Amino acid sequence: MEIVFKLNELDNIIKKEIIPRLKKYKIFLFTGPLGAGKTTFIKNVLKNCGVTDLITSPTFNYVNSYQGKDKKIFNHFDLYRIEDLESFFSLGFDEYFYKKDNFCFVEWPKIIENFLIKSDMKDFICRIELRFCEADIEKRILIIN
Repeated sequence: MEIVFKLNELDNIIKKEIIPRLKKYKIFLFTGPLGAGKTTFIKNVLKNCGVTDLITSPTFNYVNSYQGKDKKIFNHFDLYRIEDLESFFSLGFDEYFYKKDNFCFVEWPKIIENFLIKSDMKDFICRIELRFCEADIEKRILIIN
């Protein structure tokens, strides 16, 4: 599915296309070029899920966790600086994916793709790609698989 949207339509897109997917998926993998809006998109998803805390980028922490409505936990990962899968495991990040009532939103997921595909979690993964719309700087292209 491919959707072209304006940045000011972000909340509507999230409510219509992402929130319903939380019933089926626990892991959301975000890809796209730097500056395409992955972090902004995830922040807005978390707000729409009832997170009232200040939501910040996990670039330097690798992961930030938030509690939303219904006591659900939302883990926002930024794996841009993780060098290999062994580092991911040694930091204990794989444990977040097995916790009950936890959702994981992962930016730059390439380093963990093989781990996820070979695990029993592969049926709970939603892939989201954000791209720039070359014709209009105020628009993005959202691809959901």
